[in-house]
Amino acid sequence: PMQSLVTSTTNPAAYTAYLKGFQLWSNTNTDEEAMTALAAIDESIALDGNYAPAHAMRALIYTGMTQIAYYTLSEGVPIAQKSIDRAIELDPNLAAAYMVRANIRGAFAYDFAGAKNDLDKALSLNPNDSRVYRELSQFSSDMGDYDLAISQAKKAVELDPLNIAARVQESRVYTFMGDAQKGLETANLALTLNPESLSLRMYRAIINIRLGKYEDALNDAKLINDEAFNPQLQSMAYHKMGNIEASDEKLNELISEASDDSAYQIAEAYGIRGEIENCLEWLETSYKQLDPGLRGIMVSPFLDLVRDEPRYQSLLVKMKLKPME
Repeated sequence: PMQSLVTSTTNPAAYTAYLKGFQLWSNTNTDEEAMTALAAIDESIALDGNYAPAHAMRALIYTGMTQIAYYTLSEGVPIAQKSIDRAIELDPNLAAAYMVRANIRGAFAYDFAGAKNDLDKALSLNPNDSRVYRELSQFSSDMGDYDLAISQAKKAVELDPLNIAARVQESRVYTFMGDAQKGLETANLALTLNPESLSLRMYRAIINIRLGKYEDALNDAKLINDEAFNPQLQSMAYHKMGNIEASDEKLNELISEASDDSAYQIAEAYGIRGEIENCLEWLETSYKQLDPGLRGIMVSPFLDLVRDEPRYQSLLVKMKLKPME
């Protein structure tokens, strides 16, 4: 999997700065850590502007930080786009670059055909890269193909057993599309590898909501330092516990804190309550906002109650998604 690192730079300092940024980003849990990673990558580019992996890494960080709304779409996407175009121009055979471009196309343009082409290209360039299988699994999951999504997730774990993101993906596929109990076991195992992982806590909260373990879900939700997922998951858990007052309070907090960039989370929070009109309205808003969360529209268990609605169906058509059988 590491072969993509050697697309060469003759500048050892540029390479060192790149490696530092790569490592920092791989293990980041906070915005501050992400910015430290970005600073190292920017330093690498300043030392050697022709080093393709650094540009791909810069695009990846901007993509990731835009997906969690650290950057707005108008701030983050153009930089991610420019960086990835530069990386591919510098090295048309860099598998990692196509993975990042697939992510940008899928998350910010809902261009799923383009994303799939990029992922296939990445796989042909780097057939044993855990990350490619992880991205393919995410894609298959978004397309509603459970069998493919789970086999690709397992392959990602097999190729890199200590990789947290691969375990998170496996857990996510089980949770959203199959066996939530297995999802919980996978998440718990991964949390022993990385107890700090916020994405794992987030998935475990979702899993426990699905399993009816609402106290456990609340415990994880309260630990998530995120202005969207923290109130969203608390609102859902409280609603399921029958504590409508607390649920409303958290939902209002979610709307006031995050409505400009997390419309999809608001839609899910209404979806679990069975408030169909509100749910559809926020789904349509998240389409207008190009909210990357909307990629999961076909598999989110919290949208089950709106699947038959014409407005839901027409969103799938707009996104060129085929409804699951």
